[in-house]
Amino acid sequence: TDSDFGASPMLFNATIGGVNHQLVGAENKNGVYYALDRDNLAAGPVWTYVAENAAALASKACENLNTISSSAWAGQGTPVMVGGLALSGSSCIGTLAALNPTTGQPEWQVSLQGNIEGAVTEVPGLVAVGSGSHLDVLSSSTGTTLFSYAEPKSSRKKSKAIYGAPVGWFWAPPTIAGNTLYDSNQDG
Repeated sequence: TDSDFGASPMLFNATIGGVNHQLVGAENKNGVYYALDRDNLAAGPVWTYVAENAAALASKACENLNTISSSAWAGQGTPVMVGGLALSGSSCIGTLAALNPTTGQPEWQVSLQGNIEGAVTEVPGLVAVGSGSHLDVLSSSTGTTLFSYAEPKSSRKKSKAIYGAPVGWFWAPPTIAGNTLYDSNQDG
């Protein structure tokens, strides 16, 4: 019912049929990630990837949690990182998938500890993402968690919810500068 693009589009390249194509990709709130050829947008998607599973799209528990995170790409030879949403039991959880830029097929997909609101950040070898009250750094080649930080519950209790989301959630995109990762959450 809320099908629009809440995420910024991302530019990347892929070799398709031996030809290098300049693509643009973005995720719609309908749960589908679309990749289009920048030289022929009218042709429609080159490929699509379903980032939100059908159970999450149909669930009352997930109805206000559409994925609005921008994807990431670290350059030739690296996957396109796309955040998603899944229903796990009665809870909505974020997912992160590494997609082959040529086909849109997942190279790996992992479940996270919360849902993703901010953009995904990728540099060669690493991907960083905020998921609820957690900030995770994963291997971009395997999806293995290399580092995870959880906002302490004591910090989250001191502030009021912002925009209806629990305090302490990482909504801002992680930023990597040099050897340092920066991110902020809703409690400042």
